Amino acid sequence: MEKIRVTKSNPCPICGKPDFCVVYPEERQVLCMRVQSSNPLKSSKLGGGWFHSLDSTVEIKRPAKTKTARIPLQHMPRLAESYRLKVNEDALRIYAKSKGVSVDSYKRMEIGFDGKCWAFPMRNGNDVIVGIRLESPSGDRFCVKGSHNGLFWPQDVSALTDGLLMVCEGYSDCAALLDMGFDAVGRSQCNAGPDDIIQLLSKCRREVIVVSDHDSPKTRPDGSVWLPGQEGAYQLAKQIKRHTRRISLFLPPTAKDVRQWVREGCNRDLFLAVHRNQAKFL
Repeated sequence: MEKIRVTKSNPCPICGKPDFCVVYPEERQVLCMRVQSSNPLKSSKLGGGWFHSLDSTVEIKRPAKTKTARIPLQHMPRLAESYRLKVNEDALRIYAKSKGVSVDSYKRMEIGFDGKCWAFPMRNGNDVIVGIRLESPSGDRFCVKGSHNGLFWPQDVSALTDGLLMVCEGYSDCAALLDMGFDAVGRSQCNAGPDDIIQLLSKCRREVIVVSDHDSPKTRPDGSVWLPGQEGAYQLAKQIKRHTRRISLFLPPTAKDVRQWVREGCNRDLFLAVHRNQAKFL
């Protein structure tokens, strides 16, 4: 089945965004990761999403063919290590400062550099690298060809502990939580990661806080309103609840996401104090 991944020049015809969604031209369908429909993707391993049918008036653009090779899954750990060894310390300090997080936290996430883009390995629930997310100098995000979705899983974050575990969306939010002294893992997108997180928690039930982005309301084609980050966090919490000791949902009260909240002055004590008063326990 032919599939076309959306890009900045060829965005999703449903949500208008340039990433994550997939067009199936032969079936004239779109797998949109943000706008819900009555036809959800059944397999959570593929990261979720909802199918939408396209009418005959919508033009489907096929990208020009490239010669980028698909990396075999078993080669991802070695590729990630080669990227890690290319990191320039001065450039990393500038990059981390621009994001408002520490160099140490990015290093714990084994940040790499492919010669043009910053690279973040993604791991499955057994702590094996299965993909690499890249960020270009312009801020575009995409994956090494052949990558599977996984978790941004920092060094020393172990399932064999009774401590609190934070689950957020993205590598920079994960780094911000690490900077506050929390154990944290980041999901690659708002609908991804339940199976990997369940596997992470399989040896020890931990208290989990699912931290969502503070999204602006989005409008579906039918006129209804939804909040992708919050709704994705709620779905994840329901899926992993029975594998935790206690689980709650938390939304930064004054910022778009937890990284922005840290830049505004949030620290560990403030986070926990606000969480006690505002978190939603399932």
